[in-house]
Amino acid sequence: MISFETPTSPVSDTEAALAAAAVELDPEVAALEAEVLAVTEPAVKAEAPKPAEDDAEPEPVAAEVLDTDDSVRLYLREIGRVPLLNAEEEVILAKGMELGAQMHTEPWKAILSIHEWTLHETEATGRRKDRRYALPFAAESHRIVRAALTSDDALDLLVTAPSFGLTDAISKAETDTLKEHLARAKDVRSVYNERLDAESFIDLLDWIEDELGRPNAELRGSAALRDVRTWARDEVAYPAIRRHLESGREDELVTEMHHVLKDLAKHSRDHLTSANLRLVVSIARKYINQAGMGLLDLVQEGNAGLIRAVDKFEYERGFKFSTYATWWIRQAIQRGLADQSRTIRIPVHMVETMGRVARVVRELSTQLGREPTNAEIAAALPDETPVMTAQRVEEIRKLGREPVSLQSPVGDEGDAELGELIPDEDAVSPLDAVADRMRREQIEHVLNSLDGREQRVLRLRFGLDDGHARTLEEVGREFGLTRERIRQIEVQALRKLRHPSRSRKLREFAA
Repeated sequence: MISFETPTSPVSDTEAALAAAAVELDPEVAALEAEVLAVTEPAVKAEAPKPAEDDAEPEPVAAEVLDTDDSVRLYLREIGRVPLLNAEEEVILAKGMELGAQMHTEPWKAILSIHEWTLHETEATGRRKDRRYALPFAAESHRIVRAALTSDDALDLLVTAPSFGLTDAISKAETDTLKEHLARAKDVRSVYNERLDAESFIDLLDWIEDELGRPNAELRGSAALRDVRTWARDEVAYPAIRRHLESGREDELVTEMHHVLKDLAKHSRDHLTSANLRLVVSIARKYINQAGMGLLDLVQEGNAGLIRAVDKFEYERGFKFSTYATWWIRQAIQRGLADQSRTIRIPVHMVETMGRVARVVRELSTQLGREPTNAEIAAALPDETPVMTAQRVEEIRKLGREPVSLQSPVGDEGDAELGELIPDEDAVSPLDAVADRMRREQIEHVLNSLDGREQRVLRLRFGLDDGHARTLEEVGREFGLTRERIRQIEVQALRKLRHPSRSRKLREFAA
């Protein structure tokens, strides 16, 4: 996750360090910093010390307040050093990430991609603007592609191309431009089918990549043209290059390409992420002070969403990265609020439902001038909310209650804790405890008046020692006697206990 170290030095030291470094802020970053600090600074201003009447030094502002404010300012200036990207640069970085992934799992695809992008000079403006964007191994990729397609190993792959539905597509095309390009595709395909050689296939492959590489939504949206490219790649080009690589003739080059493109992918991923950190801050500041999370915590959650968006970005759809990333960032922040803002975690979907219910409660309270009933709330919920009963609404409203600590002070002076005032339903009352102890003492006294074997039999039969009553057979095994003999001993012992001299002591407890 992208993160920056945040110093805890006083503001004066920080400003001096920044001045010494001669940091020049981008106007957009300065504006963003002003907006963010406008939200976070009121608390600082409210707690600022009043000047003393005499010459005594004023009390310093709380260190933690200054540290937080200072960390935000430093973070904004740090991310402001990375310039924003235009749409072409975003595509360049996304392609760099794609090359690294392809080279790791399917190097033949990476080689064909470099061949196509350098041959047709895609994103030429951006690549010439910054040398870091230049694609490596261009000459090597051209050589490998041509060698693979012209080798004898590829002869069985150069088969007749299907029709791709080009004739029907031409008749259904809505514009002359699309008809012209579809007709040209049909001609190139026909030339290849007549010759069935490597040169005509390379012409077909390069032509279709040039067509679909243009910033023309109509051409990119043509299913027939996409089918031509899919066939040319999957059925001929990829298998041919793969066979060439598996022959072992390019092992040293492939190893070098793997290391270089891996570094390129990492650099591209880091650059695309760093250049959009300002987007995270601009979204996170809308959630400041919600549920007790500070700006830097919100930004950290949003950065996780940004990284997820970088990994999932599909440049071929033609959308700006910020449009795509906004949803991932917002979702990550909302999940962070749901996960970390409560003592007891509530699922994200329930947090959203609770928000809808809370909005309806506020609206109805304003309209009715009173607290709405659960039935009124259930009837007023928006259509996108699942149908709810009044009982379900009551359960959802209870979820929003915050738990209270048992150690919370109670009273004006706080000399008691909440836990001290809550009765323990499972606790034994003192009277019951005393009565139980006296009953046990009397039972022990009466049992001690019996002989040892009778006393032992009764203790085992009724579980007086461990609460586990045993059967006649189990007691018999203890003494090595039969069940009948144990029964006789038990009857004899109970008869003795019924004698008035003994039973009188237990009768009051039995009542």
